[in-house]
Amino acid sequence: MADNGLVLREWAPAAEALFLTGDFNGWDNFSHPYKKKEFGKWELCLPPKHDKSPAIEHNTKLKVVVHTKKGERLYRISPWAKYAIQAEKQVIYDWVHWDPPQPYLVSTEFLINLV
Repeated sequence: MADNGLVLREWAPAAEALFLTGDFNGWDNFSHPYKKKEFGKWELCLPPKHDKSPAIEHNTKLKVVVHTKKGERLYRISPWAKYAIQAEKQVIYDWVHWDPPQPYLVSTEFLINLV
């Protein structure tokens, strides 16, 4: 969002509850619940911080916590994640929030040299 807030949306029709956890909240599994919408959709709106900086900083590791109807707690990466990494010698991937403070800039000199 233009004001540094975030809107996160997921589709999990069989979930009982969804939460966002990560570096930004000390991996608290319950502090950021998604709101259930119709047709299996879930939404979480995060306003910017008090100093107007982004709600979640660039390069922050995140997971979606899915609570199932069977009572399971599953940690998932959003299919909407722009960036995911796998630590060396690990099978598990981490969702890394990708929102650099400065957008990528391409110089006209670079473009001219391509031609």
